[in-house]
Amino acid sequence: MRARVVVGVGLAAAVALLIMVGDWLDLEVEPVVLFGACTGAVAALVPVGSAAARLSGLFAGASVAWVGYVLRASLLPDVAAGHAVAAASIVLVCLGITVVARRRMQLWMLLFGVAAYVGAYERTYDEAPPEVLSTSLSTATALVLSVGLGWLAVAWSAPEAPPRVPKGHRHPPDGDDDVVALDSILETNR
Repeated sequence: MRARVVVGVGLAAAVALLIMVGDWLDLEVEPVVLFGACTGAVAALVPVGSAAARLSGLFAGASVAWVGYVLRASLLPDVAAGHAVAAASIVLVCLGITVVARRRMQLWMLLFGVAAYVGAYERTYDEAPPEVLSTSLSTATALVLSVGLGWLAVAWSAPEAPPRVPKGHRHPPDGDDDVVALDSILETNR
């Protein structure tokens, strides 16, 4: 319990510090600081796989989402069908990455990265789709800074454990790495 309190207080202090420093330096990170820092903290705290794999999966997913926004603005019509094609394509690209990477990068972490970027950027995109290149990069920069801060604020105490294999299995069946990851998370929280 004490470790949770230390992690929570450290994250809260880091978020407040980044908001204040960002304001003093006019970094314009305030809209995404809490969102990004909490995303980084969760990625650091999940005790599944290596820290490098979790962080690279998070940033790979966010990168796929960023490319999706650029392509959506430049190639697709600004209607529901265009949005649907972009969203489905982002998910399918993340799936493709996990298939190619096999067990080194899990689908849940890429999707978490997509969710982080979309959560931080969708409103800004909706306000001015033609300005996607400038607004998406500034959001990405603020998000990377915030995620890194959240990661660093809690990584020193984050559990590091290999994925657990469910009872009755000698090894996870091909393609079920995310089930193993979820099972490991649920088992850790019991």
